[in-house]
Amino acid sequence: MDGEYTMVTTVDSDIHLFEMAVPMVRNKAKADHWLETVDGHFVRGDKVVSVWVPDEHMIQGFFESADV
Repeated sequence: MDGEYTMVTTVDSDIHLFEMAVPMVRNKAKADHWLETVDGHFVRGDKVVSVWVPDEHMIQGFFESADV
């Protein structure tokens, strides 16, 4: 895994993974842009409620569960 990953939780309690740094995710969310997840889904910026840097195990678990 080469990139910088960020996880977010949305208002509907879903967890999404993005291949971008936390500041970029926060800026896009504040500007109410659409964000594309690593598995090709789109999330509206105004639906993001929390943002964090996942550890290696969280990323691995996401990829295994999402079948990416």
